Amino acid sequence: MPKSPRKTIAQVLLLGCFAVSILAIGIGLGAWISRGINLTWRGEYNIGYADFIGIILSSIGVLLTIVTIFLAVFGVIGWVSISERLRDNTYSFLGEQLSEGKSLYNLIRKEVRDAVYEGVAPVEESAISAQPKTPEEPFEPTA
Repeated sequence: MPKSPRKTIAQVLLLGCFAVSILAIGIGLGAWISRGINLTWRGEYNIGYADFIGIILSSIGVLLTIVTIFLAVFGVIGWVSISERLRDNTYSFLGEQLSEGKSLYNLIRKEVRDAVYEGVAPVEESAISAQPKTPEEPFEPTA
């Protein structure tokens, strides 16, 4: 049974709601932790170049990790969806083409017939004359 597009959309929406809720929890947790810390801007800029580069590279690493996790989840969901659709389309196509009179049916029938009769030589006249005339007679081939 193929998944309906609504079910797939519902899965993506559920994943998005989960991501937003995790983000909201993170923001709330950060606000709760920093509520006692005085974070006012005083106009002073005392950060060194090495510290600035360290902060930027750490931020990029965190962002890349988050993006990679989302791509992995979407990749798994997409692969499952694609494989199910591919299987269903393959079954329906083969079911149609294997019905009598279709091109694939005729091709398979011809190949099977050729494989069965491959290497069969014409029957000699002496072997034909040794055939029993009635089904009750035993068959005795001539040497």
